[in-house]
Amino acid sequence: MEELQKQIHALASEMRDQQQRLLALHQELNRLQNKKPGSNPPKEVKPSQNFRFENFIGLRVIHFIGIILLVIGLSIGVKYVIDRQLISEVMRISLVYAAGIVLYLLSWRLKKNYQLFSAILFSGAMASLYFTTYAAFVYYGLFSCRYIFANGRSHRLYCF
Repeated sequence: MEELQKQIHALASEMRDQQQRLLALHQELNRLQNKKPGSNPPKEVKPSQNFRFENFIGLRVIHFIGIILLVIGLSIGVKYVIDRQLISEVMRISLVYAAGIVLYLLSWRLKKNYQLFSAILFSGAMASLYFTTYAAFVYYGLFSCRYIFANGRSHRLYCF
């Protein structure tokens, strides 16, 4: 195992040396072609991180397990609160609306640096707001809608 690590380090060092040599050759070529010395230098290739089992477990698996445990814990807590009727229906809906708005604001703030993560947060926020509105209307009756009949035939739906 140690021998393989030594070989990997030796190859990485050799690769850095070759990159420096390539950059020097490119600069020499630019000089010979009477170009500016800094024009169109090749992009420096960063060596990719080697797959390490410790990194995989520490950065991927532990986070995934933590998220699953968090969701399960929150679900059990919410079920307990609803079964014991510790918070009212209006408070449940209000808390979910607040969480959806927080997700939206967080996605808006992270949009510049983390586009994919921001898109996931935004879709989660919109889904939670949509389904919360549906639940508030259908299950809890928090929004009242009435059909207004005019002239006996046409009607309009008004929601308050």
